[in-house]
Amino acid sequence: MFKEMLNDLITKTVTVRSINNDEFIGKLISIDDKYIVIQNPRSVLINGPDVILGPFVLTAKANIVPMQLNNILCVVETLADAEKDYLESILEEEDAEASTEED
Repeated sequence: MFKEMLNDLITKTVTVRSINNDEFIGKLISIDDKYIVIQNPRSVLINGPDVILGPFVLTAKANIVPMQLNNILCVVETLADAEKDYLESILEEEDAEASTEED
């Protein structure tokens, strides 16, 4: 049933809450019986009074990340304001990479 409910969210920006209370945001690109796959995930972090988006991992590039369903509490569609911030962070990262490649 969980898998069928998530089918409507494929290609959308989703918020994933892990069983450890970690929260991630990214584009849901696929689902199977054991995994979901998220594109360009970001960690949702608290910085003082602010909610910010940080890197999913610190020492590697994480364009496509499978996440085990048994480690996920829920997957929900991301709120519009959070999605806007997420998409802006993706564009900023792409611009920074393009600038580095030009140098």
